[in-house]
Amino acid sequence: MGGAVQAPFLAAVGGIGGIAVSSWTLSVSARRGGGEPLVDVGEGLLTAYSIATLLLFCCALVAVVLGLKRPRAAGLALVAIGGLTIALVVVGILMWLLGGLLVAPFGLLILIAGVLLTTGRGAET
Repeated sequence: MGGAVQAPFLAAVGGIGGIAVSSWTLSVSARRGGGEPLVDVGEGLLTAYSIATLLLFCCALVAVVLGLKRPRAAGLALVAIGGLTIALVVVGILMWLLGGLLVAPFGLLILIAGVLLTTGRGAET
């Protein structure tokens, strides 16, 4: 696979996987009823965390589409989104270990794709 294809592919996989994990944590935060809670964190806090990660991963997919026209601009956007996602991973680990660890690989994929696009290795020059 060529370098021009790898970076957008990594970002797309990171975005789609991150959306799946964020949707799952959002559904976990909305669970009510009998039985033990899956997470021992306030419902509002976990919902806010899930929505923030979901929005970041949706922005990553928008940046992938932007990358078709402007690879370097998309690379900078992906680096910023990846950095914010890693910051949310730290918050997620402090709040709920599993939730933070599940988001981490997808944020790293987005960050790596952004660096590849920004340095020109993932974009045609």
